[in-house]
Amino acid sequence: PQGEVYFRKSIQLPKVPIARIQIACDDAYEVFLNGRRVGTGSGTQAMTMHECAPLVIAGDNIIAVRAVNRYGATAG
Repeated sequence: PQGEVYFRKSIQLPKVPIARIQIACDDAYEVFLNGRRVGTGSGTQAMTMHECAPLVIAGDNIIAVRAVNRYGATAG
């Protein structure tokens, strides 16, 4: 169905030199790490990778996604 959904996940991490988020979404998304926008995108044909090491902190990290389905009867 058309509309917006929101996802949020807390994960424990050490401070790391390399960190990436890979995501694909039907139809569009915004992805955040610790309250800062990491990236946006659209389409499910390929995963998009976003570098985010500078935003990772030692301890509790929050990943949040806003996903929007604008067209069609299915979303993913």
